[in-house]
Amino acid sequence: MLVTTIAVPLSAQVREPVARPAPPARPAAPSELRAIKTGADEVTLLWEPVAGVSEYHLGRHVPPFGWARVSRVPAGTTHYVDRGRDLGSRHQYSIVSVAGPMASLSVRSNEILPGDPITRVAPGETKMTPPTDTIGKGPVSAPAALPAGCSSAGGYTTCTSAQTTLGTAEATKTVGVYCPSGQHAMGGGFSSTSHLAFPKESRPATGEKVDRGGWIVTMQRIVPPASMGAPEIISNMFGALTPVDFRAYVVCAMPR
Repeated sequence: MLVTTIAVPLSAQVREPVARPAPPARPAAPSELRAIKTGADEVTLLWEPVAGVSEYHLGRHVPPFGWARVSRVPAGTTHYVDRGRDLGSRHQYSIVSVAGPMASLSVRSNEILPGDPITRVAPGETKMTPPTDTIGKGPVSAPAALPAGCSSAGGYTTCTSAQTTLGTAEATKTVGVYCPSGQHAMGGGFSSTSHLAFPKESRPATGEKVDRGGWIVTMQRIVPPASMGAPEIISNMFGALTPVDFRAYVVCAMPR
């Protein structure tokens, strides 16, 4: 018996659809980001926390320089103080929530204008929630005696490092500042008297002090690249031979 084999073109064959894993969902973004001029050289940022995120990324826009990253702050943070700013230019800020590899859509703040008055932030007006004790009886009072460089207001403690100098022969310098014993870090940053350096790294301290939180800042000098072959006079113009003073600070709270 003759058996005939008929070849079916590949294009006519039916293929089972391949199930593709759904991409991870974006985390929710904070519903609002408020920027308040709280000093001659500082802006306080306030936002509502978002559940299920690991950290927040903050950005700053100052025309004509475009957007730049300000800091990364851990989940649970509800405010950040951007100190050491020249507020003679318009400032605007952004925030995104981060969960794993995914980031939320960006939320932008109102603008801070050069003529804006300085506003003293009252805790009841900021949406900041003062930390409560473990049985919810109300705000936890700060320790009776705070370490040198620390002050308390609105249920939070802010600690500032001693002034640190990035010397003329140093490319970077790192300084850490820590919360009072028993408190944890909510956020932090740096302030500088000069624009000749920028933060190479600004991050929460982990492992340095087991009983309290802290913040670590590494400042990096701005110098002309060696490939430019810049003479000494040009190096001086770029501040290569000028010391830079800076401080690190951390915002702390009692555990809930």
